[in-house]
Amino acid sequence: MNGAGNGTVPSTRRTEIEDLIRRELELHLRHARYDPSTCAHLCRRLCASIRNKAKQLNGSKPKTVVNVILGQDNEQEVHVAVRTVADPLGDEVASAVFRNRHLFAIGLVHEMNESEPR
Repeated sequence: MNGAGNGTVPSTRRTEIEDLIRRELELHLRHARYDPSTCAHLCRRLCASIRNKAKQLNGSKPKTVVNVILGQDNEQEVHVAVRTVADPLGDEVASAVFRNRHLFAIGLVHEMNESEPR
């Protein structure tokens, strides 16, 4: 996954956010094992950490939505599609993927202007 997936060249902001997502996933999941009883808590913690750090970067949009998907890695292929109602001229969508021997994670950040209702 790379950004909005619309074939455009990634913006500097999107690249910064993708790097941030990668670093956070690596930091928190490097030695993690998949455990369904703790994944919900881990997702919440990762979302909060990514959101807080994204908002600290210059140029943060008024509304930032973060999603983290965790799953067990049994050496299978994983395909994920995400659609959002975003303004391609003002909103940013960034993503990054992490994988170790036990789990996979996908981090998504949607930064939106709140000027118009969606």
